[in-house]
Amino acid sequence: MSTNPANTNQPAETDLFPRPITEEEVRELDALLGESVPPLIAGGRKAFLRDLPQLLKTHRGWCVAYSGDRRLGISRSALKLYDECFRQGLARTEFIVLDVEESHFYTHEIEILTPELDE
Repeated sequence: MSTNPANTNQPAETDLFPRPITEEEVRELDALLGESVPPLIAGGRKAFLRDLPQLLKTHRGWCVAYSGDRRLGISRSALKLYDECFRQGLARTEFIVLDVEESHFYTHEIEILTPELDE
């Protein structure tokens, strides 16, 4: 399927590869949403990006969980990491689970937090 330049309903080629989101844009989005990213999640993102080059060498395609600067675990299954974090008594706003992929070098993942379910 080729792109027809006259058809404005088709995405422009530049739309397929969005530019990285800047920290200022993240702060603006936080302000618009009325809630900032929880500190342990923000710290987890920072620790993940710090560790990503080594993780790509050893665990590409796996998932990793962080709470602040502390790496909680690495698994092939994100579900197992979520389960382990909840078993440790962590609230959903106290940890983040991310895929070990190169795309994290280019974009920031913005996670929408869901309310915790009552057990």
